[in-house]
Amino acid sequence: MIRLILLALLVLNLQAKESSSHKDTPFFKAATSLYDSLLKAHNSALQAALKAQCAPNDMDRVVIAPEVVAQHYKEWLTLAAAMIDHVPFMTRLKSLPLYHQIRGFETLHAFGLVRAKISGKMDCKKALKHGIPPLKPLQAKQLLDDLQHNLEFYYPLLLNASKQGLPLESFLDNLNWDFSFTFSAKDYQRTLLNRLRFDSKDDDHNLKTLKGMLSKGNSPTILRLKTLKAGADNFLFNRYDYGVAWQEERAYYQYAPQFLGLSLWDISRLHQYYAYRFKTWLGGVRTLSPSNPPVPLDRVGFFGCLNASKADIPACNALIKQRSAFFYFFFRSTRLLAFHDQPCLYLTPQNTLQNFPSKDPLCQILQANPPQMGRRVPTNLINAFKKAQESLITMMDTPPYAVAPFKQSLQAILQATPLATLQGPKWNQLLSYEQLHLFALLRGSVYYFRANLNKHRPKFISIPMLAYHYLNLIHFFYAPLIEAAKQGLDPSAYLQAIQSTQKPQNPCKEVGDCDEPTDIPESPWLTDLSIAQVGADLTNRYQQGNTIPMVDWDLPAHDEKHTFASNSDLAKWLTPKSAPLWDLHYIKQVVAFFYNADIYTDSLLHPQKLSINRLRESPSACLHPKYLNSEAQATCLDIFQQRTYDIKDLQQALQSMRLLSIDDSPCVYLDSQNKLQTFKSSNPLCHALQTNLTKDTQ
Repeated sequence: MIRLILLALLVLNLQAKESSSHKDTPFFKAATSLYDSLLKAHNSALQAALKAQCAPNDMDRVVIAPEVVAQHYKEWLTLAAAMIDHVPFMTRLKSLPLYHQIRGFETLHAFGLVRAKISGKMDCKKALKHGIPPLKPLQAKQLLDDLQHNLEFYYPLLLNASKQGLPLESFLDNLNWDFSFTFSAKDYQRTLLNRLRFDSKDDDHNLKTLKGMLSKGNSPTILRLKTLKAGADNFLFNRYDYGVAWQEERAYYQYAPQFLGLSLWDISRLHQYYAYRFKTWLGGVRTLSPSNPPVPLDRVGFFGCLNASKADIPACNALIKQRSAFFYFFFRSTRLLAFHDQPCLYLTPQNTLQNFPSKDPLCQILQANPPQMGRRVPTNLINAFKKAQESLITMMDTPPYAVAPFKQSLQAILQATPLATLQGPKWNQLLSYEQLHLFALLRGSVYYFRANLNKHRPKFISIPMLAYHYLNLIHFFYAPLIEAAKQGLDPSAYLQAIQSTQKPQNPCKEVGDCDEPTDIPESPWLTDLSIAQVGADLTNRYQQGNTIPMVDWDLPAHDEKHTFASNSDLAKWLTPKSAPLWDLHYIKQVVAFFYNADIYTDSLLHPQKLSINRLRESPSACLHPKYLNSEAQATCLDIFQQRTYDIKDLQQALQSMRLLSIDDSPCVYLDSQNKLQTFKSSNPLCHALQTNLTKDTQ
């Protein structure tokens, strides 16, 4: 039996040799040599495993062992580099400032494509019983075409953007889009099923229909998808369908980066760029065949406008002007909007907009009506966050952990925020409390590398986006309190006052409790919704959050003698004694935010439902006029000035919150002895509230 299998191996090896008119080209020679060398290593491992009758101790010998990778990786990668150097499009990339990193990444890409021609995770016992599955022929000409077409698809945007001054390294560092995309068949099929129109309500039937269309169709869209899929079908991108054993994969990532002059972060960010370009294109697919009418643009959203035809420009014009909340999330995550591979609008790390010259009509419309992206993020805050994240990664990658440098980096972040104005012992506990939050947010922004669990990298959110959200967070939770303190309010007295009230339950304790309503547009309420969600996660201490920014506390700690403690102990070390009091402050703000959520969402989605009587019954909704439309704001001012509202609602809010504000400005405060204090304000709504509450408490 063994002899028959070994004979079959030899026959398959011979059959795998490709006959091509391109035998004398450098690409063909390098690809063939690489294929033959990999095949020899694979066959040696398989023969050894079969000879041992698939003994358990020899099971790992079915794959290309790490020691074999260590012996041959220089030869293999040199051949792969020779392949990629003879892909015509690579010549155009030499002008890019990141050419060296791109060449190294594409060398690994070419190696992965050849490795995918040979069986990856081989089941020894099945091979012993049923024989060896057939190998894939090299098909060097097709391999060259696939690489050329992939480079033509992915890199023109970088070329065009670089020519117009886009800082490529900063762009790639801060690009963070759809980190869950795996390039697997399941992923792209699911995306198409969600986008396209099918007659049946049976998902399995629709999937079967889709597979038939993709296998038999030859439309330009299907052909492009097949080409992109062919370029991604290898362990570098699609480990779910084309993965190799983890020992082998880890060996590649152990040896390849240094030989190619890459870091694991270089590989990660170019992989992320591929996912961004592939998923963005895929999200805009509206039909797979010219004979079928495309689905409406509103089904695929603005993705369908990034490569719009002339016929779609009027509809895209309306979509771009309306701008869903998803548009803003996409722009914050990717930082760059481009039409037909031409850059249009770039969101700088400082959260400002940079326009690029463009003749594209949709780009011109977008630039003429730019999106409002919120507050500016100071450069020193971005740098402080970046250094803190680097310090955290260094600490995590080199145990036992040196905590002191990391704590200093957290203090540096706070000094770059408005909290730096808080001076004196009375604020020390708050600053320590926010250091704890910064740790949880930074911990949630890093993840281990797939191929090396002992090394970590940024993931889930970029540093500029994290800094932006943190500025919003401290503004949401502290702006009124800080202003009130400037006018004489003692924060310790405030904490004592809210401690005397009933402690509310965290409204977002369970997953899904505080989810975003469907179809909600971009608005101040939606911006603060994400902050309220994060704030709720932060008070649910030592439990991982479910929002972006992600909250994570999981990090082992070591004491001063470098003795290992236990999971999450670092977070416990950083938790100040007053944390429960400041938790109460946070939770009260979150509860107040969601208390009138139905009124605020109706103001955005169903303004006809927002009657005068409804606002009279819930006047506490008027405390945040920025969440209301202009008509509701006018109604609020009228009922406050006329004092025609249910006083109980405001009294309950005052008793619970103790400090009532109009949007972000303090208005009235009820101390622990139930004495009312008012604050300076030029807001007529606040003046009316102060007058009414003063009369009500007399």
